[in-house]
Amino acid sequence: MINLLYKFPSVQKRPLVVLGDLFLLSLALIGAFFLQMDQPGPLPINSQIANTLLLTVGISILLFERLGFYRSVIRHLHGQKAVAIFLLGISLAAVLLAVLGAVLQAGLAPSIPVLFWCLALLLVGGPRVLTQMVWQQRVNRRKEKVIIYGAGDAGRQLNTTLSQGDRYHPVMFVDDDLNKQGQIIQGLPVCPPQQLREYIEQQPVKHIFLALGDASRAQHRSVEGSLEGLSVNIQTIPDFDDIMTGRTRFTEGQDFELEDLLGRDVIETDVTLLEQSIRGKAVMVTGAGGSMGAELCRQIVRLQPKILVLFELSEFGLYQIAQQLENSITLHGLKTEIKPILGNVQQTHRLQVIMQSFGIQSVYHAAAHKHVPMIERNMIEGVRNNVFGSWHAAEAAMRAKVDCFVLLSSDQAMRPGNIMAMTKRISELVLKGLSTAQSDTRFCVVRFGSVLDTFNAVVPQFKQQIQAGGPVKVTHPEVCRSLVTAAEAARLVIQAGALGHSGEVFTVGEHEPVKIVELARRMVTLMGLTVRNEDNPSGDIEIVYSGLPPGEKLYDDPVYCKPLQATDYPYIHQVKEDIMTWSWLKNVLATLETACHDFDCETVREVLLSATKGFDPHHPIEDVVWQHTQQTASASAAVVSKSSPSTQAEPVV
Repeated sequence: MINLLYKFPSVQKRPLVVLGDLFLLSLALIGAFFLQMDQPGPLPINSQIANTLLLTVGISILLFERLGFYRSVIRHLHGQKAVAIFLLGISLAAVLLAVLGAVLQAGLAPSIPVLFWCLALLLVGGPRVLTQMVWQQRVNRRKEKVIIYGAGDAGRQLNTTLSQGDRYHPVMFVDDDLNKQGQIIQGLPVCPPQQLREYIEQQPVKHIFLALGDASRAQHRSVEGSLEGLSVNIQTIPDFDDIMTGRTRFTEGQDFELEDLLGRDVIETDVTLLEQSIRGKAVMVTGAGGSMGAELCRQIVRLQPKILVLFELSEFGLYQIAQQLENSITLHGLKTEIKPILGNVQQTHRLQVIMQSFGIQSVYHAAAHKHVPMIERNMIEGVRNNVFGSWHAAEAAMRAKVDCFVLLSSDQAMRPGNIMAMTKRISELVLKGLSTAQSDTRFCVVRFGSVLDTFNAVVPQFKQQIQAGGPVKVTHPEVCRSLVTAAEAARLVIQAGALGHSGEVFTVGEHEPVKIVELARRMVTLMGLTVRNEDNPSGDIEIVYSGLPPGEKLYDDPVYCKPLQATDYPYIHQVKEDIMTWSWLKNVLATLETACHDFDCETVREVLLSATKGFDPHHPIEDVVWQHTQQTASASAAVVSKSSPSTQAEPVV
């Protein structure tokens, strides 16, 4: 019966509601007269009273229609505005009764309008409230139960939004504020965080929404830490002011941002410094289709350069980033010209022609192979692309009279422990050497830590592994890294590139190391799952250790192991190092180039070892082609040795 009423068309339900109100208002009037009488008996109805009652009921229905009583869907009638409209309608009906009684000289007792107001409120409003409650109960049984962490303005707004939706049913607020604990806010109890685990074990709650308003990252991380280990999906709800201003969008929750995983606030940047080498200028990014190069391009476009040249070897990577930037420019009404160009950074003349053709003023050199194990297995190509690519790109910038050339380097270059880090270190030395050989182009090196969200970084890999059901693969239980997000690294690179003089090396970012296995555990928990281990054998996701690949280290070397000079920006420091002469570097590069041409991996490694201190490999050469060549040579030598006669041939008689 109830389902039938709810499914009844609104056009047909409205007359029924009007007839119901006519009957209930009449009943309220009659009830008011009965309650006013001192003793039981027939109602003292005369023509004046009858006319007063009929006019009151009829005009009240017209007032209700005017106020929107019959345009509102009863089951969705709630909130302060709905209550205010309903009280206004009943109050106007009571005032109308008193006015008509006086005009028509019906002789109504002063208490009758008051009694009518009370009875009408009960009889007309009661069914509406009851209908809404019954409907809400039925809907809530189908919705997922959720807990809102934070009973402040953001939490209350979220409760109102979710209550009107069809998916989530808030059942409780959780708040650290002792003054709020134990209270009922918007019909929900406010409980202390200590009761969460017990409640979740008893109730089928699958989500906790964090509505912490403008709380800092540190406060967010503190709350997230207290929730780790709960078998629920934890989502951060953006601030409603950000939603209304368009800074973020709200669906019904969002996964944790990367800064939330790091447990710290976003690294602040200086807009003036960001714009110094970008706004209104011709800018070029090499390696624009790679993870770091693409993020750099996205940040640069927001600063509105005149021209942005995208230089990339991968056709697909170049197409992707060019499309993204064109869409962004159209969406935000920018005037930057995007010039996607295919090419190899080892082609000095082509780079020079491109830079001169577009009048490039700032170059950000992000073209590099950065995957440590992959470069160990492809040593020669890693050296060619990273070392000679950087050299030739820098030479082209120098010949094209580019104002500023910024090399994206790595913190690993400080004390290199693998081929990738060593190639970055040599690239740094090349730029420092070129800075002494000329004065037209300002060369700058910017080092940063491991980027959290590039395509081959741990977070995307862990997320894929968790979504696949595990296991999550960590190289070693003690491995630690200094982590930054791609957006942070890109902004800091742009800022550092605008500082200082030619030949300077800067290190940027937040360098507090993060244990990777703890990051993996946190991701499992924040995705609503539990870690399977000896203490929890029924958990969802297992974490396994795959072993350190060749060239990887347990710990990043401390950033401050070399003398640093502070800048005006807290996350940017200048590294004080000696500068190698360009004549010495040219001899190193010549020897390295010959060894690469001859595919002589042993000589390549010897040159890298002698070029700078800190490179101390404890593993054999991992280059795939080199290993195969050595194995083939060994096998051939063994065959020759086996086929050679072991004794002297007998003389011919």
